[in-house]
Amino acid sequence: MAMSLLEGPTVCRVSQPRVGDVPRSQQRRSRTHPAADLCWHDGWLETPFWCWHSGDTHRRRLLTQLTPTSIRLSDGSGFNAQWALDSGDDLDRLATALGDWQQSGLRIRPSAFPPRCLRECFWPTCSSMESGIQVRRGHRLVMADFFGISPPPYLTLSGTLHLPLGGPFDVSSMDRSQLTSRRRRMLYNAQEFLDAGQASELVERKTSLIRSQTRDKHDTSESSRQNRRQRFHEFRAVNQELTRHTIGARQALDGELQRLDRQLDANSVLTNREFSFCLFPEELLASFLDEALSELE
Repeated sequence: MAMSLLEGPTVCRVSQPRVGDVPRSQQRRSRTHPAADLCWHDGWLETPFWCWHSGDTHRRRLLTQLTPTSIRLSDGSGFNAQWALDSGDDLDRLATALGDWQQSGLRIRPSAFPPRCLRECFWPTCSSMESGIQVRRGHRLVMADFFGISPPPYLTLSGTLHLPLGGPFDVSSMDRSQLTSRRRRMLYNAQEFLDAGQASELVERKTSLIRSQTRDKHDTSESSRQNRRQRFHEFRAVNQELTRHTIGARQALDGELQRLDRQLDANSVLTNREFSFCLFPEELLASFLDEALSELE
């Protein structure tokens, strides 16, 4: 942390072009996004750190001003501190001062970018944080420019492991669409679901109306318009009478839809990919990772 603050302009120079591209590609809108812009604000340089005091409800960006003789830190509000730079042990003294400040209630924490860079730089075999390939390439460039070391090689694996909660149910949104379509047909084409001979007079009347509608489809005369209006009301009356014969079937279908909705809701949990790894049983997670890695050998 102390090194990043003392080398603030260098951190900004090597990080800003890469870090700045990531939020734009993700269409970032939140001001509390963990990836800092690392830009200048009225003579103050934004650092890749958050700061706040005990009891605060909001965190702020940690800002710095660096001169040949001093370094100033601020959160742009109530916190301001300054240290003189006059010897070769500036790094140790600043690190000690930062520790003292944190003991007295100041909280300084890195944003998402620096710890991930450091981890991939010094603990590459332990790196398992999910990130986009573009972001990881940016980390490698920062390692080379800022730390002056060759970035370690990396391998990106992708896999899905569901929590062992059972299921999922063998249903899909397509099943629901089919049921809702069937229910709609029961309302507007109830004759399709009647037994032979059931409500035969109503079925024949609707068939006659359909034939009349087809015959007058291209007739634009005034009498035809009046006939269409009359047929519309007759269609509504006939359909209303026919739907009375499918009440039981529709009630059964409504129950099936409710059951299907419950199963779809359960599937959204059972197949969710956003659960933290700490929720998985150790043996299941270890077996999944060992199997994935064994296929690379």
